[in-house]
Amino acid sequence: MLGSIVLLAGCLAWQHVPSDQVSPGRQFATVGKEEIRYETHGGGDPILMIHGFGSSLETWGLVVPTLSKDHLVVTPDMPGFGLSSKVDGDYRPSAMADALLGLLDQLQVRRTDVVAHSYGCAVALAMALDHPERVRRLVLSDAFVYQDQMPWFFAWSRTPVLGEVLFGLFYNQQMDWRMSMSFHDPRFVTQDMVDRASAALDKPGTRAAALAVARGLDLDVAEGTYGRMNKPTLLTWGEEDAVTDLRYADRMLQHLPRARLEVFPDSGHFPMVEAPNRFASLVYAFLSGEEAPW
Repeated sequence: MLGSIVLLAGCLAWQHVPSDQVSPGRQFATVGKEEIRYETHGGGDPILMIHGFGSSLETWGLVVPTLSKDHLVVTPDMPGFGLSSKVDGDYRPSAMADALLGLLDQLQVRRTDVVAHSYGCAVALAMALDHPERVRRLVLSDAFVYQDQMPWFFAWSRTPVLGEVLFGLFYNQQMDWRMSMSFHDPRFVTQDMVDRASAALDKPGTRAAALAVARGLDLDVAEGTYGRMNKPTLLTWGEEDAVTDLRYADRMLQHLPRARLEVFPDSGHFPMVEAPNRFASLVYAFLSGEEAPW
């Protein structure tokens, strides 16, 4: 048994960015001990786009062209995800927010709109609440921000040793089924997509970082702070979201006094992928001030 745990600990080893991941098409910024991969597009008023758990900046690929027409769009891989480094450290939403603000500091961005997806919404809310002077407006898509949204896998993984066993043995299992849960239209889930996602989860440090993120979530406490959020907020939600059910959108409307909701029919957990034109148009109008704030 002890030998098995040691092997699992090896699977969860941390990893800095390997030199072969750095290329002219990939920008990295050093923030503390993190190497954060990011892209910038366009120019004008800035937008920071925060992806969700287990994802990367590629989440936003279909909507960046519209948003970058009149905005500087910054899309990072959060620490522990994508091609960013995966080092032993603080993976609470507040710490993730601080790391992303460190990236913005290097880009000389002092105040920004924030667009976030799923777990990234917990990071965006932490940023807006802890550093309100840095955030103008929020767009929160299919948010994962409540304790009772946490799947059993995350909940059990918070236990020492058990978490290492679960993430070491099972984190990359049933990827085709897990991805099919995220999309309403099964045509979006291709074998190539499943293979690329599986390969990403097998990169060194990925499981250790994911476990640290799960253990850094204290959403019961965070929920008590949401009523202080006074930023104009657009909620977007896939009507067929099987990951974060639409009923949580109604709950967020009760917590966020300046929020309104746009529902995407025939979309699952990724409306920016299944309905990119509508998603980009709504976000563009909201962040460009083409509709009155509420």
